[in-house]
Parts: sequence; structure tokens; C-alpha cells
Amino acid sequence: MKVQPLLRWAGVDYGPYVKAFDELWACIEKHGGWGEETLRQCKSNVHIRQAMGALHMGPVTLPGLTNLVKTDEFEAYRRDVTYLRCLAAEKRSHDKLPDLIADHVVREHAYEAGQRRTAMVKDENERLVAEALDDADIDGDDIAAMLDGIGAVVDRGDE
Repeated sequence: MKVQPLLRWAGVDYGPYVKAFDELWACIEKHGGWGEETLRQCKSNVHIRQAMGALHMGPVTLPGLTNLVKTDEFEAYRRDVTYLRCLAAEKRSHDKLPDLIADHVVREHAYEAGQRRTAMVKDENERLVAEALDDADIDGDDIAAMLDGIGAVVDRGDE
């Protein structure tokens, strides 16, 4: 798969406008896109005004700013910044990955230890119940006598 080259590498030089583009992008992100506050802040920014003048975009208006972000220079800047942001995010994720794996292993071991303790408690309970039944020495004659006693009580209830 061939990666499309960034526009800067394709011969578009946005170097003189980086400061203006940084401030424009920050303003757009801060205010959630276009709007009165974005326009007001851009009008008061000397770097944006200078960039618009150098690129022959006219005065700072919403249509003028819209045209500015559609220029090859801004597009090259945006692609480079986006690419670098992705690289930085990838680096941060690779730095955090060992910690995430370690946390997962610790949770897995704790879960397995809990499962083992649960199984041990269950086995111990079963052993205690079996031992209690053995100590009771209940045999068939005892059970028959209990059933006869229950039957006698039931018969008296019918009278």
C-alpha cells in the first residue's frame, strides 16, 4: 500500500503561515467551528490577518476564512499536523501498553485466586456436610422409624 505524500513534500510550502494556521486551528477547535466568536478572535489576530493578506484572501470574514482553510497551504499544514498528532498518539499508546498489559495480568491472577478460594470453600463445605452425616450414624432403621412417626402423626390428623 502506497502512502500518499504530505502536500509539503509535494512542493506546497506553508512555512511562513504556520503561526497563523496554528492560531486559526486553535480558534476553530476552541469555539467548535465557525461563528461570531471565531470571527471576532480571528479579526483581532495579527498573524491570521497577515497570512490572509499574503495569500490574497482579502479581509477577515467568514467567507474569507473558509477560503483560507481551503488553500493548498492550509491543507498541507492540516495533513502534517494530523499526521504528527497521530504519531504522538501512537507513541503515547505504545508507552501505556505495558502498563495496561500488567494491569490485565494482575486482574486475571486476582480473579483466578478468587476462583480457587471459592472452590476450596465449596470443597470444605461438602466435606463438613459429609462428615456431619457420617457422625449422625443414620441408617435405614432410623429412617424407617422416622417415617413411621411421621405417618402416625398424619394418621392422627385425619381422625
